[in-house]
Amino acid sequence: MRKARSAVAAYALAVFTRHPHAAAFISSSSRDCSTRVSLNMGKSNPLVENNLPEPLLLGSGSFTRKLILSEMNIPYHKIVREIDERGLGDRSKDKPRDLVLMLAKAKMDHLINEIQAGNCNDDLPSGFTSANEWVVLTGDQVVTHAGNILEKPDSVEQAKEFVTGYASSPC
Repeated sequence: MRKARSAVAAYALAVFTRHPHAAAFISSSSRDCSTRVSLNMGKSNPLVENNLPEPLLLGSGSFTRKLILSEMNIPYHKIVREIDERGLGDRSKDKPRDLVLMLAKAKMDHLINEIQAGNCNDDLPSGFTSANEWVVLTGDQVVTHAGNILEKPDSVEQAKEFVTGYASSPC
């Protein structure tokens, strides 16, 4: 049986260094959000344990992403540069996993370009500049219903329509 409503998330991870072509795309992944993820709830800092620079630069305003990083004891600094998400991809043809990976990578590329251009210096943590090394995390997620990718609702009325649709064909 196919689920009527689901969410798909993707994350892009990069390391920003002082070297030419500073943004090195490290990895990306996507998963169905119904899959449970085991969080390292230890008291140690995974960035320090892996000899990575800290704090992590979080290119997302998502409450959930901030909560997960906090629960994992990963220090982060939020720095978001908006992109036109609706202008990327084709919601009628793209697979949800492909779309979220495309959006996460586009956010990463845009944020790294903004840092390299010096457009984020006032937003970087105290004592750091675009010349520092960084671990950068961006992400995206979409909701699907009845085989369609849904955007964030534009209005309260549209949000009500979405909820009514979920009730008519629940998971």
